[in-house]
Amino acid sequence: MRSRPVAPLLRLLAAVWLIGAALSGRGADVVPPPAGSRICLVLSGGGARGIAHIGVLKALEEQRIPIHCIAGTSMGAVIGGLYGAGYSAADLERIVGGLDWGPLFDDRPPRQELSQQRKEEDFDFPWSFEVGYGKDGFRLPRGAVGGVGFERLLSDLTARVSAAQDFSQLPIPFRAVATDLVRGGKVVFERGDLARALRASMSVPGAFAPIEVDGRLLGDGGLVMNLPVDVALSMGADVVVAVNIGTPLAPRESLSSLVGVTHQMINILTEQNVRNQLAHLTERDVLIAPELNSMSFLDFSTAQKGIAAGYASASSAEVRQKLATLALDDAGWRDHLVRRNFPRALEGKLAFVRVEGARHSNSDTLLAQTSTRSGDPADPGRLERDAASLMGRGDFERVDYRLEQEGEKLGAVFGVEEKTWGPHFFRLGLSASTDFAGDASFDLLLGHRLTWVNPWGGEWRNRLQFGRTRGVRSEFLQPLGQGGRFFVAPKVEVERRTLDVFQGEHRVAQWQGGFNRAGVDLGMPFGPYGEARLGYAVGRFVADQSIGSLIPSHVDFGERGLTGSVVLDQLDNAALPRTGWRLAGDFFSARQALVAYDNYTRWQLNGLAVTSEGRNTWQFGAEFAGFLDRSRIGYADFRLGGFQRLSGYRTDQIEGNYLALGKAVYRRRVAEITPFGRAAYLGASLELGNAWAERHQMRWAGLRHAASVFAAADTPLGPAYIGLGLAQGGHFALYLFLGRP
Repeated sequence: MRSRPVAPLLRLLAAVWLIGAALSGRGADVVPPPAGSRICLVLSGGGARGIAHIGVLKALEEQRIPIHCIAGTSMGAVIGGLYGAGYSAADLERIVGGLDWGPLFDDRPPRQELSQQRKEEDFDFPWSFEVGYGKDGFRLPRGAVGGVGFERLLSDLTARVSAAQDFSQLPIPFRAVATDLVRGGKVVFERGDLARALRASMSVPGAFAPIEVDGRLLGDGGLVMNLPVDVALSMGADVVVAVNIGTPLAPRESLSSLVGVTHQMINILTEQNVRNQLAHLTERDVLIAPELNSMSFLDFSTAQKGIAAGYASASSAEVRQKLATLALDDAGWRDHLVRRNFPRALEGKLAFVRVEGARHSNSDTLLAQTSTRSGDPADPGRLERDAASLMGRGDFERVDYRLEQEGEKLGAVFGVEEKTWGPHFFRLGLSASTDFAGDASFDLLLGHRLTWVNPWGGEWRNRLQFGRTRGVRSEFLQPLGQGGRFFVAPKVEVERRTLDVFQGEHRVAQWQGGFNRAGVDLGMPFGPYGEARLGYAVGRFVADQSIGSLIPSHVDFGERGLTGSVVLDQLDNAALPRTGWRLAGDFFSARQALVAYDNYTRWQLNGLAVTSEGRNTWQFGAEFAGFLDRSRIGYADFRLGGFQRLSGYRTDQIEGNYLALGKAVYRRRVAEITPFGRAAYLGASLELGNAWAERHQMRWAGLRHAASVFAAADTPLGPAYIGLGLAQGGHFALYLFLGRP
């Protein structure tokens, strides 16, 4: 009988618990969501780890879970935005599987699209990093990676929904989160250019450069909201399916460097805002956290593992049980897919074309350099090529295009964002080599260019070199008119270098000397393919013997005459190309009728073709040089010897007035150095060539044979080689080489 007073108390406690559960959303695991619930997908940032989102989407599709809205941050915004644009999980998996991630994170467009001036700089300055100087003094770029290739990929993939300026009009309504780096708050993209919104959301501090959108400098959204649950709730979500793939905190042993500490600080900030967002989830919502173990946020090479991990997590028994109440039957799923609205890309003739964002540069000159005009049809491929051409100038952080509808008028707008660390730009170059037999060299190069000296885009370029070769070269390249078809280029050069003289294998003398030259060229560019020049130059060669006792011990002669050159270059990389070709030729024609001291024509021609399949690369090259009219007396113009220029011989050991060289090089990519495309190689070369004093001495039987085996690496300072060279007659040499052979 004593137990009777307890029963009312138990009933009261049960009632209080049920009321509290209802108010807090608890108990939803036993009370299914109402039919027709609006399901919103929330995808977090995490760099390469975010590729796991594709696996989650794949599992959701298999379970017939309808997604009515998406909110994403950083890589979650990229995957979510593309899914919202109508790509299926299978589409995204196929796209990711076919990507070469290295070029995507380059800070400039593919090399084939650069201006010829930028291409030529690559041979001297393989490290593309620039330091700028302007009214605020010396400045560095705003990020280690510009992400130009990534932006282009996003533009291509989102072109299908370019008509949907309101992201609510996408097949699945979508929101992306970025960070306002000036005010420190979140920026939620609801409309605008989808590709630009995705790129802004993924501007990882210190890695990807921030971008400016509508006057705001934007960085990675993970700084303020890496898992944007409340954005999904503001979109009217009844049920949230949240996928959290954030990078876990690093262990203590990883915090011994500035990079490690900086990354850890970002992770701490990110984890704090993720916890705040997780607090918004109720028992009705679903949280998916793929097991990615030690996968780094930069580990794009393991994309398939990330997809598999996401799929496994979303297919687990626990998650499937919670998702089961949200699933549609087969008929409902088919109806859901049919009801999705796919806006078309903007089409029609262009009523206007303009350039926006030009400050130091001139918008009219830039527009004149494009091929798109008002009245032309809206051709995304042509607009993309025009944007790439402007980007190839090297003056901008990014160039994009968009189609805009202004009332009844359709137009194209090129948006340029000038480099903030200019207009003076400096680059460093370094080359060093030794054959472990007393022949060593070291050269340091400093490049400078001043852009937009005038409204027609005049550019002043300078190069200083110190080491075995010392010199200065200066050129002013002036286009003739806005978008001029021709340019004029006055130039001057002073050079002194160390010249070795060999008798057989023995170095018997050493000279110090070189050319002083001045001239002017009239040139014509061939778009992204190259350029041709014709000019007049005056020069004097002076050399003095510093070691040895050869006669004469002093050489001094002048030359003046016509110069000409043609360069066509479509190599994808100047240092270790994987594909493309290059053809270059030049001549100097001295004529007494042009106040020259003698009559002769010196010419040189070289070509290179490269092809690759998988990890294997084959490279074929040839070089020829010589004289017309007569041979040069007293000075050999052309030299061979050294790594991959008849390997096994000493550097510049073979000299003459006529030269022929052919070579075939094989490389195999054996290891990845970083996620940004750098790698290590093993390879070998076969070489055939010689240099002769007189033309009549040139014979097939006189060609020398050589070969090399080597290991190479694509380093931030340029290509590095260690190799062994062998040549006929027992010649051999070891090489340690930094720079281009």
